[in-house]
Amino acid sequence: MKQEAEAGEFLWEHLPLGEPVPCDRYKHACCLYGRFIYVHGGRETGSLGDFWRYNLECNEWEQLKCTEEKLEGHSMVAYQGVLCVFGGVIDSAFTQGKCPLWMYEIDAAKWILCPRRELELKCASPDNRKGHSAVVYGSSMYIYGGYLDLKGPSSEFLAFNFDTRRWSLVSPSCSDHGPGCRHLHSAVVYGAAMYLFGGLNVKDEQNDLWKWNFSSNTWSKIKAS
Repeated sequence: MKQEAEAGEFLWEHLPLGEPVPCDRYKHACCLYGRFIYVHGGRETGSLGDFWRYNLECNEWEQLKCTEEKLEGHSMVAYQGVLCVFGGVIDSAFTQGKCPLWMYEIDAAKWILCPRRELELKCASPDNRKGHSAVVYGSSMYIYGGYLDLKGPSSEFLAFNFDTRRWSLVSPSCSDHGPGCRHLHSAVVYGAAMYLFGGLNVKDEQNDLWKWNFSSNTWSKIKAS
């Protein structure tokens, strides 16, 4: 009986929803802030540019003002009342040269397109990409990898400081000292480290687990026991 009760605590529950609700989609971005889950863009039969939030307390969806861009394979993180959306732009002659970074101020319900700035290491600010990972640690957003059109998977590890609103290169793009080139992977922060798992390296699936230590600025590969 005890085992059944414990198992019952971890069952999925389908939530009945009224109108309006977001359409079916994949390759969207999603994050949690306060009592709301925010969902942006993705793909159904084509690319989407809509923006929604789900109220966890009231069990209701609400459509919000969205950006002008239709995005897929992008990321979204939250930091002190601001949502940060990066990447996912559908590449075209019109979008080339644009910085694929937007800020949404939750209280003001306002989008801001961040200007393209130089990295500290004299490199151009990050190119548009899809299928990267994004996490928040301290006052920065950390971006790893992703797929760059015409270039393929990337091993770039970048940080965006929310206070200065500037980019910096966290570690060199070298596959000998880290996860290497990949996209469609996942990453989370726990304690003073970021854990990165899986993804695709060109066409090969990966099942390795890596740890980035924010204190020592080093990668280590984790071997499961």
